[in-house]
Amino acid sequence: MELKLHEVEEGQSRLDMELAADSVGISRQDVALEGPLKIGLSLDRRGDEIWIRGTVHAIALQQCSRCLVEFSQILELDFEVFCAKLPSARMMSPKALDEEDGGVHFHDGHVLSIDSEIREAVLLGLPMRPLCRDTCAGLCPRCGEDRNLGPCRCVGAAAG
Repeated sequence: MELKLHEVEEGQSRLDMELAADSVGISRQDVALEGPLKIGLSLDRRGDEIWIRGTVHAIALQQCSRCLVEFSQILELDFEVFCAKLPSARMMSPKALDEEDGGVHFHDGHVLSIDSEIREAVLLGLPMRPLCRDTCAGLCPRCGEDRNLGPCRCVGAAAG
C-alpha cells in the first residue's frame, strides 16, 4: 500500500480502505483469508514526519489445534509506524535504512509504502495454537473421535 505524500494533509487525518492480501505480500501459504483486508489509518503529519496508527480487520480461515475442525477467526490487529524523510546525506535506500534504524520507516518525500507493516501485523497477530473455542475438548488420543460431539466410545474413554 503506497501513500502519496502530497495527498496526506498536514496535521491529523483518517484514511480507510480495503486491500487484497496479496497486494501487501500475504500469500495463501502464509494464511487463508476470507475477503479483503480492511485497513483504518490515523495519520498525524508534521512536515516530513508522519506518525501512523493503523488497524487491520481480517477474517482468517484457521484449523483448530485441538479438534482439527476448520473455522473462521476474526482478527483485529493494531500497528504503529513512525515515518521520516530519507536524509539526503545518506546514500542508502529507504529499505536498507529501515532495516538498520529499527523503529523508523524512511520515505523519499514522495511515496510511502507500509506493506511490510500491514503484513507483519497480520502474520504476527495469528495465534500459534488456534482454537475453535476456548472450551474445545479436542480429539480422543486413543480413537481420534471429536469429543466436542459427545463422549468417546472407545475402550480408553474412561481414562481419556
